Amino acid sequence: MLIMNMASSLQINVIMRKIICSHFSLVCFALTTLWFGSCSNNQRPNESNDVSQKTEVVKDTIRENYVKFLNEAAASPITEYELYDGFRFDMTKKQFNSRQSKYKKKENDFVQIKINGNVYTSSLEGKYLDDKMYDLEITLYSIGDGDYKPLNSSDLKSLVDYFSSQCTGYTHIFVREPVVTGPTHLWKKNNKIVKVAALYAGSQINNVTIEFENYPIIRGISKKLSEKQMEEIRKRAEAKVLNKKDPIVGMFICKKTNDKYVFNDDGTGYFFTGGSNTEFKWQHKDEMVILTYEAYGKEYLLFDPKKKTLKENSETLGVLVFNKI
Repeated sequence: MLIMNMASSLQINVIMRKIICSHFSLVCFALTTLWFGSCSNNQRPNESNDVSQKTEVVKDTIRENYVKFLNEAAASPITEYELYDGFRFDMTKKQFNSRQSKYKKKENDFVQIKINGNVYTSSLEGKYLDDKMYDLEITLYSIGDGDYKPLNSSDLKSLVDYFSSQCTGYTHIFVREPVVTGPTHLWKKNNKIVKVAALYAGSQINNVTIEFENYPIIRGISKKLSEKQMEEIRKRAEAKVLNKKDPIVGMFICKKTNDKYVFNDDGTGYFFTGGSNTEFKWQHKDEMVILTYEAYGKEYLLFDPKKKTLKENSETLGVLVFNKI
């Protein structure tokens, strides 16, 4: 009997060990499954998606801040009138022309305006409602009082620093593509918005616009705020042909249409019209300048090296003359 009890007791112990081992194996299997599942969930594609989502959130936040900035200006009382160098929001077109005539003219109705000690070849444009100016736009095409010399990043920084110092107490934001065209600094005080925006042609600065907006008037005229994303204009040039000594390099502007041709020294260029730009590649042979557009094919212009002009034969407007600045 004692032997039988000992045998039964031994069998029970064996069965209990098997049960314990079985449970232990199940626990290990569960933990291993959880570990592998955790590793699978932490793969790089999900990290990439997270970064992409965070980037979109940042873009949305910038856009929302920009819209809020404009809405606040549009809803503000009109208390600010003083702009730059004697210009005011409430001046008439006659007063604007009289003030502009005090600047030194360079050629083709461009003027030389001095900002923070630097001279810029510029164009000035006022917009009016009931013969009262509500928008002043100063476009800087080149720096210095000599031949055309494009602005660089240091010149842009100098302008931004200067207007930042002039706008103490203003609210400031900085936005770029795709919210606006080109990197843009904006300062706001009640109804007035001061804007410094750079327009690029490839990697080079085409021009810098300084604009003063009486925003309640602008909102009242437009009656809507465009939130359409602007097409990005910075396109890296692919051509590697250097034409640094070619006299065609630079900017040409048509007085009649205000359209512009920009010829870079790497064989690429841009045609600017109506606020948009189109890239082309160019070749200069004798008096002929051959432009090749990806979408439109070839165009031929005549270049006069003495007068520094380009002639374009337009089907709708006839012969257009572009002057180099």
